[in-house]
Amino acid sequence: MDDDNLQQKIINWPYTSSFNELLELVKEEWAYPSYFSRMKDRPSHLSWRTILKEKGTWWVVSTGGMSDNEFLIGCLKQNAMFWIMCWQASFVGGHFIFYVSDTQDKQKESG
Repeated sequence: MDDDNLQQKIINWPYTSSFNELLELVKEEWAYPSYFSRMKDRPSHLSWRTILKEKGTWWVVSTGGMSDNEFLIGCLKQNAMFWIMCWQASFVGGHFIFYVSDTQDKQKESG
């Protein structure tokens, strides 16, 4: 997918669609996909984050300093609904954590 089409697809991804699918799309384009992890358990370095009681999917992402990856993060930031609903934390060095609740994702599948 060329950069312009990909950028528009990410930025305009509707909140009525699965955010896990959006992140899978981004992962397909990610340089060093091993820096883009999907997990069911909360990352250990977020042990302070006890507010979230429901189950969901955690995504731990690192840009690795790659400008293409930083471009993709920039596109995700421009999707306001995704960023508001899924962004959990950012850390120095291009590290990001996102969370998609199972409830939210199932509503998208049935909606």
